[in-house]
Amino acid sequence: MEQNTSEPDTMRKRKRSDRRRVQNNAKSTRRRADKAIRIRGLTRQQHAFLREKILGMNDKEAALAAGYAPSVAENTKQKIWTPEVKSECSRLMEQFAEVWRRLLPELDAARARGSNQEPHELLAAANDVP
Repeated sequence: MEQNTSEPDTMRKRKRSDRRRVQNNAKSTRRRADKAIRIRGLTRQQHAFLREKILGMNDKEAALAAGYAPSVAENTKQKIWTPEVKSECSRLMEQFAEVWRRLLPELDAARARGSNQEPHELLAAANDVP
């Protein structure tokens, strides 16, 4: 008696492809959800890009560190620097400058006292930084 093995194989293949389709849909839904979450009008990836820029990276390095594809990182002027990103960058740079304006007198005073505290230690001690 010969068994028909093609039907169970077909069923297994169908189940496997259905499972893959569900997994792929879940991944794309997560990606869309991540991009849909906006903070001050920017995506998480755009915020990460700005954070790296403020820390001193160039556009390409900041884009790669933020998780952008190399093709996007090569062309940041058109792909990343939207008007929203530019305005948020200006806002963050002003905030950064204000923190330094408040911190520099403390840093100078600490150095005059002979303290070896680093700027980031003084910043953490200030504890009122936005």
